[in-house]
Amino acid sequence: MTASIPSKLDQPKVNILAIVLSSVLLWGIYINGDMLQNAGMGAAIILNWVPLIIGVFTMALYGLSRLMTTKRNWMLTAFGIGFNIFYVIMAFL
Repeated sequence: MTASIPSKLDQPKVNILAIVLSSVLLWGIYINGDMLQNAGMGAAIILNWVPLIIGVFTMALYGLSRLMTTKRNWMLTAFGIGFNIFYVIMAFL
């Protein structure tokens, strides 16, 4: 039998893989943008890592929510990925 979509979304390896892949992909897009060239050297060093920091923060929140409940944790993953996408898009505008 195949598992249903909600049960696959609740698997930890699927959520962690989605967070890691999206964070690395968005980080790659972010560092190729013009915003970092316009920032000062100190700000560029800090701002360079923000998408990865958001990914790590999302994984930490996912781990904490996983301790409390095992259902619907994928919503937190989707929120973290959405926030990361929003941050990268706003950096380009």
